[in-house]
Amino acid sequence: MNHSHTPLSVDARLERLESQLKVANTRARRYRYGMTTTLGCLGIFVLLGANDITRLDAIRTHRLEVLDAEGRVVLSAGTDAGGGRLDVWSPTGENLMRLGSNDHGGDLAVWNTDGVNVAGAWATDGGGSLAAWDGQGKRAVTLAGSEAGGTMTLETPDGHTKIVMQAAATPSIAFTDTQGHQRLTLGVDAIAFAAGTDDSDTLRLQPSDDGGNLIAGDTTLRLLALGGLDIQQGGQRVLRAQAIDGETALTLSAPHGTATIQAGVASAITLAGGTATLNLAGGDTESVMMASDPDAAIISTSDNALSLYASHGAGRMVLGNGESGQVRLTGGVDGLAAAVDVLAADGTRIATLSTTKGGMGLVAVSDQTGKPVALLHAAGPNRGRLSVHGPGGTAVADAAADGTPEFALMTPDGRTTAALAATVRGGALNLMNADGTPVVLAGITADGPGGAATFQNGEGLTVVAIGSTKANVGRVVVD
Repeated sequence: MNHSHTPLSVDARLERLESQLKVANTRARRYRYGMTTTLGCLGIFVLLGANDITRLDAIRTHRLEVLDAEGRVVLSAGTDAGGGRLDVWSPTGENLMRLGSNDHGGDLAVWNTDGVNVAGAWATDGGGSLAAWDGQGKRAVTLAGSEAGGTMTLETPDGHTKIVMQAAATPSIAFTDTQGHQRLTLGVDAIAFAAGTDDSDTLRLQPSDDGGNLIAGDTTLRLLALGGLDIQQGGQRVLRAQAIDGETALTLSAPHGTATIQAGVASAITLAGGTATLNLAGGDTESVMMASDPDAAIISTSDNALSLYASHGAGRMVLGNGESGQVRLTGGVDGLAAAVDVLAADGTRIATLSTTKGGMGLVAVSDQTGKPVALLHAAGPNRGRLSVHGPGGTAVADAAADGTPEFALMTPDGRTTAALAATVRGGALNLMNADGTPVVLAGITADGPGGAATFQNGEGLTVVAIGSTKANVGRVVVD
């Protein structure tokens, strides 16, 4: 006898069983009456030759058949190529059960009244097997034992979709689809869901010492027993969220930096490394990005309306996306002054609010090329200075050492050509030649409230003097 686990296939096994069934039915009809007579005579001979007619030590024959009341064979004991064999028939002549042997041990087959093999038990090279087939002869369930453990398999009629339960070193239950691929595996150490045949298409739920892991490809989501979760990719942590002692922290990690958001007694957002970023959505902008790259903005909006930089200890903020210009705020560091710059659309600095080297205020205005054309700054205590530059020179509004205001016109090389001042007695005007020598001086007379003017030659010597005297009388002196 044979089953699907033996070298013969199930179809071959059924064909051989059907052939044996026909042979058995033919033999049953042929020997029905002959064997009855033979057995009767054999019984008489044995009884007559026995010392004790109530005891039979042995009955020896090649085949033994048992008949029902109608003379039909319902049980037979005989032999085949595998050894002894026991068959059971129904009253209508169907072979329903056969007990025999195979190459590994005993073999039991059960048929229904239609002659279809529906159950079996047999020995295998690894242990034993039990199987059940449906009414069409297609296997439905198999129980098998081996040195590795026990296995139970439930199959659909097409033989593709299966449920396999295995008790081995790692017990498991596997569910197989119509293509023979395992889609769901339940094990003592993991639960796996497979969408395809590749490991990257498999989702695993696996317990760990400190919680549980959900694994998809090279990405692992770890649920921490103490509260929180980890996400790892390729064995490297990329996210961690954890709540400890009333404080909650979220950490985003990358090979070159981390970003941490902490909420609790003291809330904070911390960025470390070179490329860590954090995007926050909301407001009028699509998102707000926080990073820690020294060459990139550590805070910026998706529309570049605001960007905040940090480089070598100095902070810098840029307002505006540059379409119509920007405002740039820079913090001072390492001797560099803090500044607020107004930038044109092309990035040229056209106005600056900063400090002088002495730590006093400064405002500078530049043309479209970035060249300063006006400068307003503090020149000392209670003293300011305004300089306006042009192609032909500079106009400077300043204050004298005594605090009185003055105004000067200067050539491009820095020589003063005109000066207007307010003295304690009144206004004063000086005009210089190209060498810087005063040639015209106008002001208030020294001995009265009237005006006076002096004209000097190129050497600075007075040649004409005009003014009013103390007695309010005009006077002209020509030398």
